[in-house]
Amino acid sequence: MTDTLGRCIALVAPGTGGGSDLTTDLRALASATGHLMVSDTNHLANENPLRTLFTHRGAIGTKSLYAPTLTGVTTTPSPEDIAWLPAIDPTGARTGYFNLRMGSHAIHRASTGRRWPSLRCKLRMKAPSGYTVGVVFCAVRGIGAPTNASPSAGTFTTATTFQDVTLSLDLDDESTLVRTADIASGYASSGALAAPEPSSINVLTLWLGAYCTSGSAANVASIGGITVYLVEPT
Repeated sequence: MTDTLGRCIALVAPGTGGGSDLTTDLRALASATGHLMVSDTNHLANENPLRTLFTHRGAIGTKSLYAPTLTGVTTTPSPEDIAWLPAIDPTGARTGYFNLRMGSHAIHRASTGRRWPSLRCKLRMKAPSGYTVGVVFCAVRGIGAPTNASPSAGTFTTATTFQDVTLSLDLDDESTLVRTADIASGYASSGALAAPEPSSINVLTLWLGAYCTSGSAANVASIGGITVYLVEPT
């Protein structure tokens, strides 16, 4: 049976008693009750892999984002157009670069149909007057750095007021790298310690890079409200 209802139906906890307890003693277990329980279980199994992966305030304020692309691109950038360099140099000065390594994450297939979830990156961005700001969102198989071979999605704008942006990436069997991790065994106050249990997980690493064509700290772009999360596959 699948997630037939698309949501959970709150049931009275077994053992509560009363007329609303569908599993109370001596009450026949109706097929509708079993249907609701199985549907709830499958719905929770579908929702469990979907979660927020990363949030960040972005680059807002003076001397934040003003560095151009490495290649002179002034439209939607590819991963290799971005200078993946620190925003602050060893002296503590701003560099004008803005990019984020948004962590390595274990990704799980949906329980129904064994489909991969989709990635969404939401943010707001605006350019300084007369210039362009662009971003690219990348998913790297395993834990590496982004290249043009990495799945990516990007956009650009010349708007001087904040624009809402949603960047989407669909995952497939080649999007993640299978790694072995030891599951924590917990703590025992006495007796032999439990042995860690090895488990295979599917891992990818997320990156966000940006540029601004001004090249000057006097004219900076802003990117804010960055959130990356997983959604149900289409």
